Amino acid sequence: MLSIVVPVYNEKENVEVLILRIERTLSPYFEFEIIFVDDKSDDGTFELLSDLSQNHPIRVFRKIGKRGKSYSLVQGLREAQFDTLAIIDADLQYPPEAILEMVKKLNEFDVVVANRKTDRNTFLRKALSGTFRLINKSIFNLNFDVQSGLKVFRREVWESSAYKINSPWTFDLEFLRRSRDLGFKIGSVDIEFSKRN
Repeated sequence: MLSIVVPVYNEKENVEVLILRIERTLSPYFEFEIIFVDDKSDDGTFELLSDLSQNHPIRVFRKIGKRGKSYSLVQGLREAQFDTLAIIDADLQYPPEAILEMVKKLNEFDVVVANRKTDRNTFLRKALSGTFRLINKSIFNLNFDVQSGLKVFRREVWESSAYKINSPWTFDLEFLRRSRDLGFKIGSVDIEFSKRN
């Protein structure tokens, strides 16, 4: 059983496709829920998700408090019902089909990170991302894609990490560093990172 947390802001064009791809991938294997936390969208995302919740295994929440992805993730993870947790961005750059393989890897690891192997970003963004990865490897000894917006992990990891929000937009490094320092094993799965739809 799996809880998937999806932070959203103005993703009306993507959320239904995301839901259908998750259902097609996971429905044959286990029960799951998709938790959307809407960060005050103004394009009708919340209303569409509310309608879709009538026919799909999703729960929809309006953001409470401050704006920012970190706050959305924390709110969604607090609502999660199951012991296996996942987070994924809503923009379809990360393939939701990878979640199944990542869940299977929890037999070996406590946290599984999607490693972006195909990068279709601009040169500047690639350069900044590469620099950030090098810093993470040399300073924090985290040899995987720390910035990845797709992760799967055990509830025990989330609860033990005692995560505290330092910035509205920087969830990943702090969560992974705390998990590693607590002795949890972190693995990865290579994925194809798509251009934003």
